[in-house]
Amino acid sequence: MCVEGFEDAQIERPADFVMERVCENTVSIDFKQTTMVTVIGESWHNFVPTIRSGDWSDIGGRDYMEDAHVCIPNLAKNFGFNMVDDEVISFYGVFDGHGGKDAAQYVRDNLPRVIVEDAAFPLELEKAVRRSFVQTDSQFAERCSLHDGLSSGTTALTAMIFGRSLLVANAGDCRAVLSRRGAAIEMSKDHRACCLNERKRVESLGGYVDDGYLNG
Repeated sequence: MCVEGFEDAQIERPADFVMERVCENTVSIDFKQTTMVTVIGESWHNFVPTIRSGDWSDIGGRDYMEDAHVCIPNLAKNFGFNMVDDEVISFYGVFDGHGGKDAAQYVRDNLPRVIVEDAAFPLELEKAVRRSFVQTDSQFAERCSLHDGLSSGTTALTAMIFGRSLLVANAGDCRAVLSRRGAAIEMSKDHRACCLNERKRVESLGGYVDDGYLNG
């Protein structure tokens, strides 16, 4: 994804927000928000970046693609939601599947809609995204319990651009990176079972790690 107009902006990085819960699939979600507050030399109170996006995927050495991604230039309009001030919210997601393609495709096809349908959308985007991650995870877990053939999983990394703000949410070990004048700024934190702190966090919540995988 290429975003024009961010190069000279000063970045204010709020604290990370972490949500934890215990269920069939123990989940942790990281939130990181970057706000464009000033532009060198002057303040642009009405500055809105021009966004151009692109996508590319590689199947790698597997026989079939297990991953999924989505690019939605106008999230609200895509699902028929009328914004009061016509503000555009762009949505991007990467879902790294494992054990099959079903989980990644399910999250790709349902998470954006669940976010828009949340009662906190669009005024409290962080709350809407947080609850939508949990709801989508629970819905797919319930679907797996009804269909013996479904047993796959997926990571979920999303980015939402609205006005001068960027909200990144992550569950898993995908990574979001903001490029600023050639310097890479990490916008997400990996959740990997091989990391001691992550393993302790999972086990403290009732989950377990087996052969390097969360809950086996």
